[in-house]
This record gives sequence, structure tokens and C-alpha cells, in this order.
Amino acid sequence: MQNTVIPPGSEKVTEAFHFVAGRISGDFLFISGQLGTHDRVLADGLEAQIDAALANVARVLKEAGRDFTAIAEISSFHVGDIGQHVPLFVAAMKKHFPGHPPAWTAVGVTGLAMAGALVEVKAVASLA
Repeated sequence: MQNTVIPPGSEKVTEAFHFVAGRISGDFLFISGQLGTHDRVLADGLEAQIDAALANVARVLKEAGRDFTAIAEISSFHVGDIGQHVPLFVAAMKKHFPGHPPAWTAVGVTGLAMAGALVEVKAVASLA
């Protein structure tokens, strides 16, 4: 598929759910929401799911030849008490974005596409 970014191993997800992990449009890479999974299995606990979701964002970036420095904006979606999520997410952001924080929006939600998922992260990266 032209202008799509599909990391190895995520082809079945693309086929089953009719979406791609990333789509290039102009000078931007739009990264679909990434759950806190490893090989389609949820990581154990909130902190592990945050790390896994960001690792999945990194997989999409890598497939497009980029890294976290290309990200301009992140949106995160949190199930449960967002007040408990934010400190853990901020710590993860400091780890992945040292010296170059992106624009960020955090949203509390009642549920995500996979039962038991606690966090989902989508992003926009610059390709320029």
C-alpha cells in the first residue's frame, strides 16, 4: 500500500482491522493509536503498558526511518484514574524525549479497542 507504514509482524492487524500503523501524508507521518502490547498480548500493569505503547510507536517510527526526535505531537488515552496515569506517563516521556518534548494531549476514556488495555498512544511525526 502506497504511503503506508506497516512494521513487520503487524500485517495481520492491518488485514483484520482495516487500518495501518502509520500513513505518510506530505511531510508528516501519522501514527495510529498503539496499545501497550507485545506481540498482541497486553503488558502486565499500567507502567508496562505505557512502555509497550511507546515501544510500539518507536517500531512505526523505525519502519519509516525516524526516531522519537521526529515526533511533533502525541495524544494519549487513559482508562481509569488519569491522575494515577499522568506521573507514570510523564516519566516515560522524559525517558523517550530528553531535551525535545513534543506537544501532548492526555485524555481520560472509558475503554479502548482491546479489553484490559489501559493506555493508547497516537502521534504525528515530521518527515521534513
